[in-house]
Parts: sequence; C-alpha cells; structure tokens
Amino acid sequence: MKNIFGKIFSWLMNFIYIQLLVTLISLPILVWWGIPISLLSPIGNLIFTPLLTIFLFLASLIFFLELFYIPNQWLIYLLEIVTRFWNYLITFGSNGSLIGFAKPPLWFFILVILCVITIIHSKKLASRGKSSIALALLLTATCIFLKLHGKQTTILESIPCKKGVLTFIKDQNTTALIDPGFISSQSSGPSWTEYTLIPDLIKKYGINTIDHVIILKPGIRTFEALESLVRTTCIKNCYCPFWQGNDPALNRSFVSLKKTALNNKTQLHRFDTHQKNITLDTITLELKPHDKKCEYRSVTFSSHVVTGFFANKKIHIPTKP
Repeated sequence: MKNIFGKIFSWLMNFIYIQLLVTLISLPILVWWGIPISLLSPIGNLIFTPLLTIFLFLASLIFFLELFYIPNQWLIYLLEIVTRFWNYLITFGSNGSLIGFAKPPLWFFILVILCVITIIHSKKLASRGKSSIALALLLTATCIFLKLHGKQTTILESIPCKKGVLTFIKDQNTTALIDPGFISSQSSGPSWTEYTLIPDLIKKYGINTIDHVIILKPGIRTFEALESLVRTTCIKNCYCPFWQGNDPALNRSFVSLKKTALNNKTQLHRFDTHQKNITLDTITLELKPHDKKCEYRSVTFSSHVVTGFFANKKIHIPTKP
C-alpha cells in the first residue's frame, strides 16, 4: 500500500513540476501574442489527461474491431459515456478564469527564461520538490510583476476599425468599449474582434474583462462580432438600441446573441428614445437620443450620442452617419 501511495505521490510531483515548467516557458509566448492564461489549466490538465488517454484507447479499439468486423457496441457505449462526462466537465469552465497580462520589455522575458534554465540545471535544486518550489516562486513573482507593469488607472483610446474608430475607456477598475457602427464595416467582424481587438487590448493594458460594451447601431455583422466577443471574452454588460420594423435575418442574429449572452452570464440591455446613464468608477456616460432616425435594412432606430467627461475632457461619440 505504501508503495502505491509512493508512486502516486511521485507521479503527482512530476506532474506539478512539468506544469510549472510548461507554464513558465509558454508564458512569454502567450503574453507576447496577447493570449490570456487560464487559472484552471493545471486542474484541467490533471483531469483531462487521463480522460484523453481513455478516449483515445477506446476509439482505437473501436477502429480495429471495425476493421475485423468484430462486434463493438459495448465499446461505443463506453465511449459515449466518456464523451458525455467530458462535455459535462467543460460546462464548469468560464472566461472569468482567464488572466491577461500587458506586454513587458523583452529583457524581462529573457531574464525569466534564464532563471528557468538555472533552476533546471542547479545541483542544489536537483530534487523534484525543491525545483517545483523554486519554479512556483518564480511563476508567482513573474505574474506579480506583469500585473503591476500593466496597471493603469485611466485610459481613453481610439481604436482604428477600417472605416472609423471604436472608443475604449478604462476608468480605474471599470472598462467600456463603444462602437458607433464601424465593426460592421469589417469583412469578418467575429475574427477581427477575437484575433485583433482583444489581443491588442490584452497586450497594451492586460485586461481580459470588459464591463460595458455599447453598440450604437444594430447590424447582422455587429451582432455576430459581439456574439464572438461574448463567447471568448468576459463581457459583463452589452447595450444596443431598440429598432422598429421587421427584418428576419437581423432578428435571428439578435436571438443568437441573446442565447450566447445568457449562457455566458452577460447582461443584455436595450435603450430607446430615453436617455440612459452608464456609471463606471468616476465617470458617467450618457446615451442621449437625437430626433434623427437611422435606417438599417428594413428597420429604423433612434440615433444616439455618448457624452461624458474623462480627465476634464468631454467625450462626444456620435452614431455612424
């Protein structure tokens, strides 16, 4: 019995050591590309590695039994159980476990890699326990530095988006993204938001949560991009205008967005001809309606502007003409 527990403990120590080593080596690449890391990765790898082994083993058996026309229904049933259990575990994951880091100077990553190499080859840290502790301390110090490096209290930035700009606001611990209607000008809005917009925000500011996303113009491409954003990033609140009229394609796109928002715990808000205020930390954004009506396909909606004061500078974002 002691021998079994000893083997399990040894396997667990090797697993922790490998996880820390892989995390530290891959961290510079992920940060450089603006990809967030997940706090659940070690737990996920611990759970899914045995599941993946079982899945591949059963799938291989089924394949070879099929080649020789040997009955394999019971193996297919077991494989379905493993798959259902896998899908069930995936539902516990969320975008909230992701952490983004702002891109630091190159010398910092070089220093981290040199420290990793030193720990691996140090004779004083030859045991798995000591080297794991050293790698864990290095990882903790690295994450603390990256978080402090990317900490900025106030940000107001215009983000180019083909035919116009989006506005990104960071007010202490609260963030907002405002689209006057330019995301729809992208040929592929979902890909642009997922692979360009979010990685750029992470690399610059280390944020992976947007508290408020404000859409001033409804649109099929806009809703598709917003749905991709909600699915891949932690979005707390989304705002879009009411419209009058009936457009089946637009309605289907909006219904799909609502389902994705519900599944990802994102609050979806609508605004109409009344003024709506959105409070950040020290700033209140005002969505003010105009008498002017805008058209999109076969629907009409009220034109809005976003106003507020940021560092004594007035923000004024009109809707796309």
